[in-house]
Amino acid sequence: MRDIRTVALCKSYGAHTVLRDVNLTFPAGKTSAVMAPSGAGKTTLLRLLMGLEAPDSGEIIGMEGLRCGAVFQEDRLVDRMTVAGNLRLVRPALRREQILKALDAFGLSGCADQRAAELSGGMKRRVALLRALLHENDILLLDEPFKGLDEDTRERVMDKTREMLGGRTVILVTHDSAEAARLHANELYLPFGEKTDDERI
Repeated sequence: MRDIRTVALCKSYGAHTVLRDVNLTFPAGKTSAVMAPSGAGKTTLLRLLMGLEAPDSGEIIGMEGLRCGAVFQEDRLVDRMTVAGNLRLVRPALRREQILKALDAFGLSGCADQRAAELSGGMKRRVALLRALLHENDILLLDEPFKGLDEDTRERVMDKTREMLGGRTVILVTHDSAEAARLHANELYLPFGEKTDDERI
């Protein structure tokens, strides 16, 4: 395991500067919370880390060869598949008893054989997060993973998430310091350029 670093990272979309000279260190095996206002480039930072987009300048050090899991702002479940099927997409060898135990921990008992399309928004969010946690990855990127959950469910899921991290490097995007504290995360504040209304970034 090694630290992940961004060095003088810059990214613009047309005339909008989204990230400017971002220098951050994400310690290996720890949870880091990236904090910044809406539109300040948090999601863009994750996309750059995953290699989904290229920076205009600067570099990312330490991601080479790592297995990466992610929860995006969208749940990205396969609607026609069952919940169990969605979880097995990232870990085909999961036994049914493992799936049922994991679902129960997230307050999702009884939905293993439901199609994802039949779930409520909050249930889909929990399945998406659980899928990322069950994936055997080295680094986990979480983009507002608890969005849309009611307070009691959110607290339960945050606690279970913390238990399941298992020493992985985690980069959490959140607006909420309470979420960062609940996951024992170190808060990192993202410098940003011109504010944009485009929530891709």
